[in-house]
Amino acid sequence: CSPAHAEELVRAVAPLFSLQPNAADMAALPLRKALFARDEAVRAVAANGLLVLLGTSAATGQELGTGSTAGAGLSPDELVALLRRCLTQQAPVRSVVYSGLVQIFKNHPALRPRIFSFVAGHYRRYLAGESEIARGGGSSSSSSSSGGSTAAAATLDLDKCIGRNPIPHVVEPLGDLVACLSQLLADSGDSAGGLFGLALAPDPTAESWPEARTCLAEMGKSLTMSCTAAYSLDKSSGDFGAISGDSRSLQDGCRAAVLVGAIEGFMLASVLLDAETASRRAA
Repeated sequence: CSPAHAEELVRAVAPLFSLQPNAADMAALPLRKALFARDEAVRAVAANGLLVLLGTSAATGQELGTGSTAGAGLSPDELVALLRRCLTQQAPVRSVVYSGLVQIFKNHPALRPRIFSFVAGHYRRYLAGESEIARGGGSSSSSSSSGGSTAAAATLDLDKCIGRNPIPHVVEPLGDLVACLSQLLADSGDSAGGLFGLALAPDPTAESWPEARTCLAEMGKSLTMSCTAAYSLDKSSGDFGAISGDSRSLQDGCRAAVLVGAIEGFMLASVLLDAETASRRAA
């Protein structure tokens, strides 16, 4: 069975998971094993399968008015924990997770606080200069009192997005991560009196990161005004390893690729969040 066929099979049987939670448990076991398969495409299928299970469990949990599924099925918290393992995989697998979480966030308001906390916490790992808050060591009161100065002082730590074994390569698609986070923020506008004035669910940013919109906007502005030398990319970097192939040049090339992706992600964030702000004012 090819990875494409396996993915279609998971989606085809997904309706059964709502009817029989034990079936979701049985499906989760091979998906867990597939996360450690040698073939990258198989790991991407496993990530997609876990996202399907998360959406199914959320639907069942909403019907019950709780955050967990009926019977013996895996709870959303358990599935989010499994998805966290996906963020230790290669960049294409992580991109699959980010894309899938956006759709689940839109369709299942009850899961929004969990998903936002999950994605925002992962994003903040790649900020330099915000170490205490990124690790959960700073209080929301101290960060809010700074009025966003923390975000302005923070920079992107591109080196954390690059693996070096056996050769330098991109492990974190930072642009996809930023795009995912910005889409979550934009879609959260209809959670608590937002786009349509309907309180569908609590504001997902309220507990985990109240200053998210401001911090993301300021980081985007800071990034557009900074020069490449601030990220160890200057004229001495040459062609960023496109031809030379030595380790230093390859690392510069990876850093440049991550930076370009991040800039694209923050451009999307600017468009989405500006549109959300305009919708709020018009409501």
